[in-house]
Amino acid sequence: MSTLIIQVGQCGNQIGCKIFNNLVEEMKNSSECLLQLISDTYFTLDSKDNLNANGILIDMEAKVIEKCLKSSIN
Repeated sequence: MSTLIIQVGQCGNQIGCKIFNNLVEEMKNSSECLLQLISDTYFTLDSKDNLNANGILIDMEAKVIEKCLKSSIN
């Protein structure tokens, strides 16, 4: 089952970005079963097998969104 997170505004986008970064860190230190569960629930794989967060970022200013897109979870 996949989950989509909607992040709204500066605060929502900053918190959402931190959540996804924490999930990636948790995946690095977890068992294979938990890694697969987190991956299947909160991320999708692109054609190059890179993890992409299942999130929609909404904000009036591009600054926070650009910072989230440049983070380690792309």
